[in-house]
Order: sequence, then structure tokens, then C-alpha cells
Amino acid sequence: MNTQLIKSPVDAWISKLASEKMPAFAHTARSLASVSREDDSSANDLANVILRDSAMTARILRLANSAHFNVSGRPIETVSYAIVVLGFQHVRNMALTISMIDTVLDSVQKEKVQQEMICAYHAAVQAQRLAQQTDAEQLEAVYIGALLHRLGQIMFWCYPFEQGEALLGRYGKGCGNDEVEREVLGFSLRELTSALVSEWQLSEMLDDVLSRKKLRSEDSVVGMGLAIADGAQQGWQSEAFNSQLSVVADHLDMSVSDAREYVFEGAREATKGLYSFGFPQTDALLPPDEPPELEEGIEKPGADLEIVILRQLTHMLGENVDLNKMVMAVLEGIYRVIEMETVVFALVDNKTKTLKPKFMLGPRRDEVMSKSTFPATDGEFLKYLNSLTAPAWHKPGNQPFNGQPDPLIHLSGTREYFVSVVTLSDRVLGAIYASKSADKKALTDENLQSFSHLCDHMTLAFRILANNR
Repeated sequence: MNTQLIKSPVDAWISKLASEKMPAFAHTARSLASVSREDDSSANDLANVILRDSAMTARILRLANSAHFNVSGRPIETVSYAIVVLGFQHVRNMALTISMIDTVLDSVQKEKVQQEMICAYHAAVQAQRLAQQTDAEQLEAVYIGALLHRLGQIMFWCYPFEQGEALLGRYGKGCGNDEVEREVLGFSLRELTSALVSEWQLSEMLDDVLSRKKLRSEDSVVGMGLAIADGAQQGWQSEAFNSQLSVVADHLDMSVSDAREYVFEGAREATKGLYSFGFPQTDALLPPDEPPELEEGIEKPGADLEIVILRQLTHMLGENVDLNKMVMAVLEGIYRVIEMETVVFALVDNKTKTLKPKFMLGPRRDEVMSKSTFPATDGEFLKYLNSLTAPAWHKPGNQPFNGQPDPLIHLSGTREYFVSVVTLSDRVLGAIYASKSADKKALTDENLQSFSHLCDHMTLAFRILANNR
């Protein structure tokens, strides 16, 4: 018998999940895990992950404008600007939490899995608050580590595969949870967490937590956050909760009564956070005898989306926002306002007569961006770009110049597109492409006008940068 073909119980459960139910969370989390560095390229990667999902885009922007998350009060109308104002890590955490909550709300065992989600988010908020006091450099690892520390429990109760009732019936009958889970399932839900982290390639996100004992130990901020959340689930007056207060007091060098109020404030923050994410039953986290004080929902802007985004771009120009972030904000505006499938900004190298993609939103992004340069047809295409005095619209069946295919659009696989150049002192610096496939809604003259307005802001950004040097 080939023992390599025999799957362990935990591997068999994961295979069943993949073949029958694979949650969107797995795909989103994997994409977010690959966005591991806080630089301009990764900011573009993060915006691309979020903008692929229009519902997530809307929710990110709603959260970014809520009083709970946006303490600056500055209006935020694009994901790119949310990354500027709130920070790369904060926006990535938002996206991960939204995806996780959506999976929970679609689950079968709603009551049990919602309890797990409340506990996980509460632990993440408490741990992050503790880290802010003692180790601010670990905020990202702490939040994600606490949030996903119970990933196995959450995913199992989302998809219990007819084993949930048997497991619930055995809990609390003289054995520890791990032992009961192994007897009923053949694996513990803690073991499932580690297996899912490996299967879904989340190791970069969780490496600091799952592979380093320091962050997992009971006296670490992650360990304290988990213990606070577990204790609160058992009751604010429970022995489990009260015993953790002395640990927090020692860690923060304060009295137990002050530690209690500090933890209660964290619970209030977690309650408001869950409410902002649209999660039900959040009052369970409120400290005793405290009525909920939750903000009203944020109204969607009544103005036309193009006007709103143009206003945002103008505001960013006035703030002298980093050029790369400005470029990404313009691409996002084009992507959302005209509902394009692909938007690319490519730099022009007149010496080598090549185009080099710098930023892109849309499908096949990895394939396009992996190409370091595009041949510019022996300089003929650069001549064509230099001849453009206004954005051009290329329709199916029409070649852009001299009967030759556009080198960049040819690779991206689209047919109908707009192209505009970014110039400085009569020199072409780059080209902006916005395209749709043949099966999408046809482009219009109004779309071309919107494209032109948005591209103007990128040219302005380059000119402002040149003048400030």
C-alpha cells in the first residue's frame, strides 16, 4: 500500500472544503498574504486586490470615512488615498477582516461561528492596543496573529460537514477541547489552523505568530489579547477574565483597577469596530451596565463619482502626496469611473525605445507586470505617442499606427482602449492605457472625456514634482 496516498483527517477535511465549498476568504487572504512589503509596488498590489471586488471597495471606503477609523476627518474617496491617509497595514487589515466577516455571515452554524469571530476580533483589538503601548513595530503581526489564531475554529464552524452537532454535544464533558476534537474529528481545530495557514499560503502573514514562541507565549500581547477575549466570553465577572487583569496590569505597569478600565475601553473599541464592519450581535462585547453608543452609518456621497474623485485628486495635489501614490489614485479613478477592465501606466524609455509597465489594475496583472519591457516597434510607436496631442480611442479593427499592433495592449489581450501620454517640457514620460474586452459595455465619447480629465491630473502631478525640485 502506498502510504503517501493516504490523507490525514485534517488534510481530508481541507480537500473536501476545497472541492465543495472553498470560501472566497481563502482566495482573498492568499492574495493579501502575497502583499507583504510596504512600498509603492505593494500599495498598487493591495489596491488591485481590493478594487477587483466592488462590494469590498465600497465597504473599505465607508470604513475609511467613518469616525471610528478616520480620526483625521479628511474625506477619502479612493482606495489609493485611503492607503495614504490610514496606512498600508491598516487598509490591508480592513480588507482581511471584511473578507473573514463575509465568510462568517454566510456560514451554516451561525451562532457558534459568530461567537468565534467576535472572540477573534476582540482579541486582535486588545492585542493591538497592548502592542501600541509596548511594541509598536509589531502592530501588523499582532493584529493578524490574534485575528487568525482561531482560523481553524472559524473555518470549521463555517463548514462543519455534518460533524458540528456531534462536536458540540461532547464539549464540556470532562475533557479538554483539543482531546474532544481529536476524538470526534481526528484532529484538533488548533491543528486545523496550522494546516490552513500552510494550504492557503498565509505563512508570510502569520510567520511572526505561528513560528515564534515569543509572540505566542502567555505574557505576549497576542497571548494576552486571546486570554482577554476568552475570559470576556465566559463573562466580565468570571475568574478567567479577572485572572488576566493582573497580567495586563503587570505588563502596562498600572493598577488592576486601571487595567480593568483599559481592557473595557478596548472592548468598547472592538464593539464599535465590529459595528462599522456590519457585524451583528456586537453588544455582547460591551462591558457590564453600559449602553451601546454607536455612530450613524456614513451616507454615500451624492455627487457624481467622477466629480468626487476629481476633487480628491485635486486635494492630493495640494497636499504634495508622493508621486507614485498620485499615479495609483489616477489609475483607480479611471478604473472605477469608466468601469474599465484594465488600466496601465507605462514609462517610456526613449534611449532603448521600450515601454516599461509601472502600475496596473485588472486581470492578467502578474503576467503583464512580469515583463520588464515591451519593444516599441523600432521606435515607430514612440513616434506615434509623441504625435498625440489628446487622448486617443482605438476601436476593434483599427490599428493605432502604421498598421502595427500596440505592444502593450497586444500583451494584455484587450481590443478597445483609450491611450493618453504624460508629458513634461514636450517630452513623453509615459503612457496611460485603459481598455475593455469585446464582451463588455462599449466605450463612449463621454468615457473618453472622463478619461481625459483624470489623465490631466497625472500630468499635473509630474509638473508639480518638477517645479518643486
